[in-house]
Amino acid sequence: MQTAIITGANSGIGKETARALAQQGYRVILACRSQTKGQLALAELQASYPTASLHLELVDLTSLKEIRDFASRIKRGYDRLDVLVNNAGLFLNTFTETAEGIEQTFAVNHLGYFRLTLALQDLLKANQSARVVNVSSGAHFGVRKPPTDWQMRQKYVGFAAYSQSKFANVLFTYHLAQLWLHDGVTVNCLHPGVVATQFGLNNPQWYMQLAMNIASRFALSAADGAATQIYLATSLEVAHVTGKYFDKRQVRQSAALSYDTQLQQQLWDYSLSLGMP
Repeated sequence: MQTAIITGANSGIGKETARALAQQGYRVILACRSQTKGQLALAELQASYPTASLHLELVDLTSLKEIRDFASRIKRGYDRLDVLVNNAGLFLNTFTETAEGIEQTFAVNHLGYFRLTLALQDLLKANQSARVVNVSSGAHFGVRKPPTDWQMRQKYVGFAAYSQSKFANVLFTYHLAQLWLHDGVTVNCLHPGVVATQFGLNNPQWYMQLAMNIASRFALSAADGAATQIYLATSLEVAHVTGKYFDKRQVRQSAALSYDTQLQQQLWDYSLSLGMP
């Protein structure tokens, strides 16, 4: 049985991805931070697919220790890993640090992807046909010049921090795809579209609440928003495609700056400096 891990699988497009893979016969591991929310999602999916192999594993992606512990549990408990969907995301309009002292948007949206993927690399590479799917965003196009302050400590602006973290997803994808080019693991990223979920609605600023509510009127459903990451996780059409950015299940050009290999390397080195997974 093929095994898939989906981070942030308790809601939105993460839960819809878990639903689709369970329906297709995958053993699905819901990687969630909250036990309460994770258990609710697990119960809902189990009710819909009583014969599916569904499992909840808790992990806080802001914690290097928790990521290490999670990876150890996965390696002990599962004999293979076919798909890793790095889906968990965060938007904050106020500068907030994790317990490790890392800006939280960067910690969850990029560093969590980076650390978790590398922590599971032995299991992924052992498969010889595994897939890593990184959920980025069209917001990454907002980055027009090389970032010099990845954690935005000099001047924090919520949407700029989010855009920069999603830009980091693309850089990470391209660099890792080249590093693992001959290891039998494909690495791709995507823009899910504007999706009608609760994402961003916890923002206290009235203008962000208004913008999200207006956008939701024209947004995709969570099921439609998950379509591209489900496609990248399961379709035979992309079984050997790696190092690409997708939108609406098609390869697209990402921001011009994202193809800068020196910048990709700089982000990689900086990410390593914040703690080896």
